[in-house]
Amino acid sequence: MFKTISCQKCGNDIQANHLYCRSCGTIPMQENQHDDHGQEHQRIHPSTISTSTDPVLSNMTMERGDETNYDTTRTSTTQTTIVNSDKTFALITKDLKTKVIESYYCCLPCPMMPCFICLCSGLEVVNASQNGEPITVHYNHETRTLRNMNRHRQFIVTEWDKSTLGTPMTSFGCFLCPCCVDNNKWNLMSDGSLVYVRGDNVKFGKVDDPNSTGDAPILVNANSFSTMKFNFDG
Repeated sequence: MFKTISCQKCGNDIQANHLYCRSCGTIPMQENQHDDHGQEHQRIHPSTISTSTDPVLSNMTMERGDETNYDTTRTSTTQTTIVNSDKTFALITKDLKTKVIESYYCCLPCPMMPCFICLCSGLEVVNASQNGEPITVHYNHETRTLRNMNRHRQFIVTEWDKSTLGTPMTSFGCFLCPCCVDNNKWNLMSDGSLVYVRGDNVKFGKVDDPNSTGDAPILVNANSFSTMKFNFDG
């Protein structure tokens, strides 16, 4: 049997193995004492400090860096959405480090009806400080097409309509041919990136090499640092 004492506050009995008075919540305090034979014993006496059955956080301050009283309900995530209006903008990245320019232009007869003529322009990604004006494109949010305004409104397309990672892009157009509209659709996102609709989570990007210049733009993974983001409102 455990020793029983009386609670100093309410007078009810407290057993030595109890952490607090079951009636009023007073905490019993323990201290050591020695008897006449030199053996150490514990003497329990109740404290006048009362406790509450509800958990209490007193004077707690949460810190995060130099920020105090941090509110854990705040979130900093920003949702990226599809732009729902037409935009005309130059293909120069937001950080003004790289741009897309035209590397060549050709006009060829096409034997397939009703095309007659095919127009093609090569594209390359270069440093923004290099010679060459960035091409201007027009995004149509209804047809989700991207047109090269520098060259007869050609479509920005992938090579042979492929949608795999690393596929290069070019500027292409055929007379009265609907294939470019049907097969090459883009979603302009609110962060300035361009998602290739027919691909599996791929975007308009560049070769993953900081020293690379003059390569064609390619399809990259949507989460890649090689994704190119453009300023379409400036």
